[in-house]
Amino acid sequence: MANSKYQPFTGFSVAATVVETALNPQPYANTHTITVYNSDAVQDVFLRWQDNAATAMTAANSVTIPAATALTLAFGPESKAPVGSDTNNATNTLFVAATGNATAYVTYVNGASS
Repeated sequence: MANSKYQPFTGFSVAATVVETALNPQPYANTHTITVYNSDAVQDVFLRWQDNAATAMTAANSVTIPAATALTLAFGPESKAPVGSDTNNATNTLFVAATGNATAYVTYVNGASS
């Protein structure tokens, strides 16, 4: 089955490079937790909501996920979802980048409806 906001978990991988990449899919309106695993043994992965890919992502302006570690962001119900969720009508998008070439494994934990 394809990724869907109707599944309790949505998982996918993304190639993170020094050029920012928008996550696809973006978190759903009913996504309440995001886990990102950086499987690379050397490179750091950066995660950030931003309005476009023009701003370079660095350790100073993003969440850094060190090599071979994971990060879990639990932000709660839809009303507390970060700007950029599919019902907030905002232009912000969740992006990833890295200090080199890395693969990030992303999992969304989705609520029952929305």
